[in-house]
Amino acid sequence: MTAAINTIPRIGQLRFTPKPIDAEDIPLRSRICLPTGALAIVEGYRGFRRDHRIRLVCRYLKPVNRAFDVVLMLPELVTVIEEA
Repeated sequence: MTAAINTIPRIGQLRFTPKPIDAEDIPLRSRICLPTGALAIVEGYRGFRRDHRIRLVCRYLKPVNRAFDVVLMLPELVTVIEEA
């Protein structure tokens, strides 16, 4: 039997989405690591009407450009380094 080898899409191409978590589980002023590897601090929470997901408002610790020092990020994409 070679059913597992002939799956479509291929097993190496499958992408697993992380389990959704609440934004309130990450407290304000916590240090987090973003998916790009940059460090940031959670400044607040922001929601939108269209998708009903709450995002974290994160400020980079070492911004590359002052115009882009704040980012909105889904809570399941970050890893908490230090809780405040």
